[in-house]
Formats: sequence, C-alpha cells, structure tokens
Amino acid sequence: MKKRKGLTLVEVVVSVLITAMVTMATFSIFTSSMVSQKKSDKREISGLAIKMVQEALKNYVTSDTSGSLISAPQGSWRFCINFVDVGNQCDTYTGWALQAGNHNITNILQSEPFKTKLCNGSVANCSFTYTITDSDCGFGWGLNACKQVSFTLNYPD
Repeated sequence: MKKRKGLTLVEVVVSVLITAMVTMATFSIFTSSMVSQKKSDKREISGLAIKMVQEALKNYVTSDTSGSLISAPQGSWRFCINFVDVGNQCDTYTGWALQAGNHNITNILQSEPFKTKLCNGSVANCSFTYTITDSDCGFGWGLNACKQVSFTLNYPD
C-alpha cells in the first residue's frame, strides 16, 4: 500500500478537543469579565447616588442657632432633589431632612441612570434609605445634636 498524506482519526479528534477547550476557556473569561463589569457599573452608580444625597443633605445643615438667618432649602425642610427628567423627588418623611430616624428616599431612583442601570428598569427592584442618629458632641441634644447619617441602598445584582 502507498502511504497517504493526511491525518488519522485520532489526530483529528485530539485537535478538535484542544480547540474546544481553548474556545470554552476564552468564552468563560469573556463571560466572567462581562458579569464583573456589570457589577462594577452598579457599584459605581450606587456610589454616585449616595454621594449625590450626601451633598444634598449638606444644604440642611446650619450653624445659625438664632433662627434669624435660617431659610429652608428649596422652600422646605423636607429632603427633596430636583431632577431634570422626573422633577422634584422627596423623602417619604415630611419633616426635617435631618430629623432622627429612618428616611425612605427610594423614589429618587426614578431618575436616570438609577432606574435603568441600577434597578433593572423598575424602582420596585430597589430600596434606598438613610438613617439619622443624634449624638451629643458638646452642643446638647435635639436640634443642637450632632447627626450621624448612614445609608442603605439595595439593588439587584
């Protein structure tokens, strides 16, 4: 018999297996990097939401205890943020923004990119609250108390 040029069945099967393993490894790396990027984007957007609320809460702090210079931000002591795309969004609590207790501000997530990118298209998928705790830092309690703010932002992964 003449020797034929070509590959044996074993060589073809081995090369197909090697190609399949390399393809699966590449696909796995690509998929995990996409999932990691999506989670990273959500962490970044949630950090933006918290930073935005922190900055807005600074408007409710005053050092004027006489009451003569105090004027409420946006005409109200209730916590509100005005968005171009959805208008004024306020805390569900109708009192002072820095009043001790829990403040639900989930509705501020109706603005973009929070609604689409963080809450997967529906604010019902998320919750955003901040809690004010009073502490005596030398000025007393009540209106003169120092305020500690902690944020809780839950969103789907």
